[in-house]
Amino acid sequence: MELEGSRSYDSLPYEIILCIFSLLPLDCVFRLKCVCKAWSVLISDFGALHLKRLRETSRGIICLNTHRISDNTISFQIRSLQIGGGFKTLITKEISRSTINPIFFRIGSIYSLNGLICLSDGHDFHVCNPTTREFVTLPVCYPSPPDTWRNFKLIGFGYCPLTKQYKVLNIFQDNRGSGQGISELKAAIITVGHSNSWRIVDIPTSYAFFDSTIYFNGTLYWMNNHSLGKYLHITAFDVSEETFQIISLPPKLEDVYSSKCLAEYEGRLCLVDFVPFPEECLEMYTMFENHQWVFRFRVLFVDFQRVDAYDLYPEIVSCLKLGKILVFSSFALKKWYFYDIKSKALEFVDLGSTPPDAWFRGACPYEESFTPICKG
Repeated sequence: MELEGSRSYDSLPYEIILCIFSLLPLDCVFRLKCVCKAWSVLISDFGALHLKRLRETSRGIICLNTHRISDNTISFQIRSLQIGGGFKTLITKEISRSTINPIFFRIGSIYSLNGLICLSDGHDFHVCNPTTREFVTLPVCYPSPPDTWRNFKLIGFGYCPLTKQYKVLNIFQDNRGSGQGISELKAAIITVGHSNSWRIVDIPTSYAFFDSTIYFNGTLYWMNNHSLGKYLHITAFDVSEETFQIISLPPKLEDVYSSKCLAEYEGRLCLVDFVPFPEECLEMYTMFENHQWVFRFRVLFVDFQRVDAYDLYPEIVSCLKLGKILVFSSFALKKWYFYDIKSKALEFVDLGSTPPDAWFRGACPYEESFTPICKG
């Protein structure tokens, strides 16, 4: 026999229930989906509405700031650039560790994929979802041999569309003390939430001097460059097959010394080349089938200098939707602006206040989601 009043919530108006949900932590709200079928549908609607509101106020860019509290404790903030200016803090957290030299202890890498964020200080790796407040620290990577210190060359965060699993790639080199030399490069990979240890995968030893990674369509890409700044080729890592492949640069850019980066533009992988002469500009190439490159457009640096006359070398952060790129000043990271590729219009970004004594560690595209972090 059902107790009188046991289902009194059925009489509450839809809007009031949604208002109550909005006051609760998201993880608590999602646990309520098992109360009944009606609430499961209602909470699904609430989740979609919640994401819609978040995305309507965000510019789709997050940045990472860190602050050292002590020799073995750092604080970091992940903040989302908002429409209208300023940042919204998504997550603030302190991390402590006593097993590494304090001068190397800093979080310096940030990657985002489907609402999940991967962070690393070159020793520990963390994956979090600021929307759901999930935060997972991954197992320690392949242990270092005695009397060595580890030199991390590259970190990548990718997604396997076949298994719907997320993976972290770590390429490193063990440097031995007392003049014993440098060991060969090693690549380790872990499946987030489905593995308690890292796997070593084969990597040719010639892949030296790595750059930052970008994930696109099931593959991690990065530039391989010479120590003098000459880029040799692009390396592709298939996240599903866990195999490496070499991709040639556009013929025009071979044997050219210039700064380059990879990005996504209009649903394709693109390469941005910063040309120092005869006139300073950036040129973009788009990759099509069979790794063929097509020149797309050129942007003169004088267009950027309308905002910052002293900034001769702006640095591209990301190609965004609607034909815009986000650029920040190489002289002062507090100066950001959007550049519309077709109209050449510049929009200065009001960054608002920056956390005191905080170091800017990077920025990347981001879109809120309820993507869970599987824990086994």
